Amino acid sequence: MADKLLDVNGLTVSVEEKEILHDINLSINKGETHVLMGPNGAGKSTLGFALMGSPKYTLNSGEILFNGKNINDETPDKRSKDGIFLSFQSPLEVPGLSLSSFIRNALEKNRGKRIRLWDFKKELREAMELLQMDPSYSERDLNVGFSGGEKKKAEILQMLLLNPKLAILDETDSGLDVDAVRTVSKGVEHYQKNRDGALLIITHSTGILESLKVDYTHIMVNGHIVKTGDASLIDEINEHGFEKYLELYAEKFDGGIKMKERTYVDDVDRSVYDIKDEENDAYRIKSGLDASIVEKISKEKNDPVWMQNFRLQSLQIYNELKVPNWGPPIDGLNMDNIATYVRQNTRMTAKWSEVPEDIKNTFERLGIPQAERKSLAGVGAQYDSELVYHNVREEVAAQGVVYTDMESALKGEYADMVKKYFMKLVRPNDHKFAALHGAVWSGGSFVYVPPGVSVEIPLQSYFRLNAPGAGQFEHTLIIVDEGADLHFIEGCSAPKYNIANLHAGCVELLKKNARLRYSTIENWSKNMYNLNTKRALVEDGGTMEWVSGSFGSHVSYLYPMTILKGDRSRMEFRALHLQARDRTLIQAQK
Repeated sequence: MADKLLDVNGLTVSVEEKEILHDINLSINKGETHVLMGPNGAGKSTLGFALMGSPKYTLNSGEILFNGKNINDETPDKRSKDGIFLSFQSPLEVPGLSLSSFIRNALEKNRGKRIRLWDFKKELREAMELLQMDPSYSERDLNVGFSGGEKKKAEILQMLLLNPKLAILDETDSGLDVDAVRTVSKGVEHYQKNRDGALLIITHSTGILESLKVDYTHIMVNGHIVKTGDASLIDEINEHGFEKYLELYAEKFDGGIKMKERTYVDDVDRSVYDIKDEENDAYRIKSGLDASIVEKISKEKNDPVWMQNFRLQSLQIYNELKVPNWGPPIDGLNMDNIATYVRQNTRMTAKWSEVPEDIKNTFERLGIPQAERKSLAGVGAQYDSELVYHNVREEVAAQGVVYTDMESALKGEYADMVKKYFMKLVRPNDHKFAALHGAVWSGGSFVYVPPGVSVEIPLQSYFRLNAPGAGQFEHTLIIVDEGADLHFIEGCSAPKYNIANLHAGCVELLKKNARLRYSTIENWSKNMYNLNTKRALVEDGGTMEWVSGSFGSHVSYLYPMTILKGDRSRMEFRALHLQARDRTLIQAQK
């Protein structure tokens, strides 16, 4: 254990003349497991590629000693022969080269001799069984058509067969669902217990570490290792995030200036949003997701036949799709623990006086009735899975503007319009959480603005998720006809719990030669997984304006897309997002 394997001294690394790593010192002995953690953009992956000798990374100063030998000038293939292995965060696809041929060739290069095919296939089969990989993947082109999970398993398969002296795992758990993380972790654990090598695990989450014995943990912030400790650092980060180490970085390397500039982030007052009402659910569906649950939701909502079938088809797509690999890890989200439908003991009404007192008080504290009286043309208020209040001003309704809840539109005089447009822009097969939405959606608003009508003051829908361990899946469908104008405001919030909540709403907007401004204010607590998809179709002469403000949440995937289909169609996007330093936000605008 005391034999030094890797010794990094004063390493400074640049990418395209920008210095990323600063004076890195790191020592790893044989048989040790080291974990390198830090917020996104800290430089963790840069260290992995620099140790592997990627030509994209320039070593400005310092040295890398491996088994006592300076390898600064060695090429990646020479370092691989020395016994260094790097798993990729985003493995490349290689058409024309099978997975088994790739691994066998790499083994023969490293060992310097031919390997009997029978012996190789036996080793390969045993390793694939450990990783629960379909044997047919061995003869498929390397990573071509593999899911994100299968690509990561293929990386660990290579590690097990190559048996390196030092395995560097670069965010191998990113983008994987919980089951895939467990399988990959099992392969890493097997390497740790049955090989004599060392591990450097680069990650910003902790799912892959749960079953591993960790000797040292290093925290990296802005290219500096600011703290080294034992495995207890992992639990501390899991509970409190990286904020303490960002402050430590500021004190050590930045004179505390940046932290002073950012103190206002910590001063945001969430107290009004964290007030919790007692659970008085009239109906809470059992946690989990299967066909029986989807059918119960559909029956509870008295769906038309086409919607019943749509939900079940969406569920099938959900089961077939993998978790998107273009976002941060969502390991803490387990659908087995999420109740997808929770209804209060009330019906939707157009009078606040008829809303149950506790629910009305919640919306009063949030300022919704007051805003309606002062400056809104109509309001919808959803509590958990169903709307409890919906109203539109008489003068607006007199213009032919339709503003109602989705269920009323689905089964009323606008049923044909809903059937024509529902989830045609955001289709269930777009990604896994779009399919989830299609299967279990409930609540939301339907808006239709007739040709030439300008709605002078905004409409607003507010979505409040109160139930712990529940999901909210509202659907908003807005159609602004030719020459019309609308400003629609969406508000969302939830109190803080110690278990995961899920918000996976969907917004579809269609317009021709019209103007629509869609404003969003979301104030989530840090147990919330906010996985939202919004899409607008803008035809000839139309204008789409997005104004987005998002605060908090554990992980946010915010994905507004605008399709500019016609001549002179245009889009504007403005956003302000405040995210705790240990939380992850992906904001994509297309």
